[in-house]
Amino acid sequence: MFKAGITEWNKLGNNIYQKIFIGKNGLPRFTYHYGSKKGKECEVIELDTDKARNLAGYQLIEKDLRDILSFIDEYSKIVKNKNFDETKTLMKAIVKAIIVTYWKCFASTKKGEEKGRQAKLKDKNIPEESKDIHNMLKDMRNKYISHAGKSEHEECKLIIVLPPIEKLNKLNHAEAMMAPELLQTIAFQGIRTDIKKLIENLHAQVNKKISELSKAFGKSFMDIGSLYKHTKKGKKRTVLR
Repeated sequence: MFKAGITEWNKLGNNIYQKIFIGKNGLPRFTYHYGSKKGKECEVIELDTDKARNLAGYQLIEKDLRDILSFIDEYSKIVKNKNFDETKTLMKAIVKAIIVTYWKCFASTKKGEEKGRQAKLKDKNIPEESKDIHNMLKDMRNKYISHAGKSEHEECKLIIVLPPIEKLNKLNHAEAMMAPELLQTIAFQGIRTDIKKLIENLHAQVNKKISELSKAFGKSFMDIGSLYKHTKKGKKRTVLR
């Protein structure tokens, strides 16, 4: 859901302007205009084929990887400012966002669920030199962030702190204190650069895949005149299956 009443414009190519308007229901409405923002509204063909969903899946993965790179940049700014005490909650939130978003790129829908992305990254996409980082992120996701398994990234020990015995002898009313020793990873100490290198490598792979799939689509749309045959009179958007 988005904030209602917001309008955003994006320029696509040389002549197409994309308008995104958020309605009262909080959902976006896309329209496309030719030549300028005030230009005539274009007809749109929405592709709902296996190949189209596969390409769309990689577009979503690309956006996730781009988000992770932005998260890492924001994290680096915090580390650079050395304002740890005031920003540790934000640092933890960014670390969790990086891990969850990273593993989303490797996920697929389970059998019986409605199909989501028709694309995902696989272990073969991981460079040999980044496999240790990849496995660490996997461990953090499976045992710390999303589930409650035994992990080096999270631990809690219950302890009783005893006052010095001489205090007890002298005052006879010194108190023992029970407290938790709580450990949760909130920082990527010393490996931030390695994580960024891994994400940049995957991002380059996904962009290459998007380019290859897009070129295959481009060959199908060489005859633009034939595309108008698929549009429906009186409708600005037609779904092609």
